[in-house]
Amino acid sequence: RYKLLAFVVMPSHHHWLFLPDEAWALEAVKRPKSDRSQRTPREIISHSVQSYTATMCNRVRGSTGSYWQTETFDHWARDEAEMFRIIDYIEQNPVKAGLVERTEDWPWSSARLRTQTGVPRGKPLHKVG
Repeated sequence: RYKLLAFVVMPSHHHWLFLPDEAWALEAVKRPKSDRSQRTPREIISHSVQSYTATMCNRVRGSTGSYWQTETFDHWARDEAEMFRIIDYIEQNPVKAGLVERTEDWPWSSARLRTQTGVPRGKPLHKVG
């Protein structure tokens, strides 16, 4: 459904940058509406990730109900320079929060994964099993 370009999972929130797969996105918008409003490919992907991660987090915690805040902030990267600025912002989050000294030291981030796999900044990250 998408190419993951950057992510970080923090103690109280997460950030991620992704690029919807073009072929999937074209099919997704053609599907019949199952609810009152037609969702964009970005909204479909975001909802799927939020729903799955909330379910898994609640399972680990032994609880139910809402997990993520309903507040979201979406931003489109309009060019390569802005994409790199957003990647830096995402990957610097644990450093700015004082949780680690180097971006690659935070275990739940694309910076760490990028260091381990050698994927250059701005290129899609590989799936890991």
